[in-house]
Amino acid sequence: MDDLPPSSEAAASSAHAPSSHGHAHDHDHDHGHEHHELGFWRSYVFSTDHKVIGIQYITAGLFLLLFGFGLMLLMRWQIAFPGQALTWDNAKLHIGYQLHQILYHLGIFSTAPVDPTPIIPDPKHPCFMQWFFGKDQMPNGVMTGDFYNTLGAMHGTIMVFFGIVPVAFAAFGNYVMPLQIGAVDMAFPRLNMGSVILFFISVLVR
Repeated sequence: MDDLPPSSEAAASSAHAPSSHGHAHDHDHDHGHEHHELGFWRSYVFSTDHKVIGIQYITAGLFLLLFGFGLMLLMRWQIAFPGQALTWDNAKLHIGYQLHQILYHLGIFSTAPVDPTPIIPDPKHPCFMQWFFGKDQMPNGVMTGDFYNTLGAMHGTIMVFFGIVPVAFAAFGNYVMPLQIGAVDMAFPRLNMGSVILFFISVLVR
């Protein structure tokens, strides 16, 4: 720079000045576009990300499928052992009887199993099923006819509308469809978030 004439030195200084100003402007521009990390609630509960919503649908759907399967087991107990109290003691007796019968037919046991005698719970100490479902539905652990019909309706509704539809359509549609068409997200992310919130509310109301 010392060998340049005064006019050339001034031109070089003026050429470097806009460049420095441009870098400063870009630096400020980057700071303006910095975004804060979303918290837990916005990232995993009230999220507009289609992948998170798809995971929410499939997690809730699989849990409700398991719950509907449990209702079906209660119905099967009533069909297999009508009028018997559904207690852990009676369940152990019947499980042991079935295992003994299988081993007897396989030739491992030489004696045939004896039909188990149901154990009647103490009315003074209500069993778990009476405490959980209520005395009017399962008095002393025995399922009433009205409760059996209720289980049939609940099982069908939960398995179809709260299990199969969310898992087969909502979960895979939200997670896979934007990836297949190359979209960043669903067309209306907030509306999509509202749909999964209404889904959970409908589960609680049902």
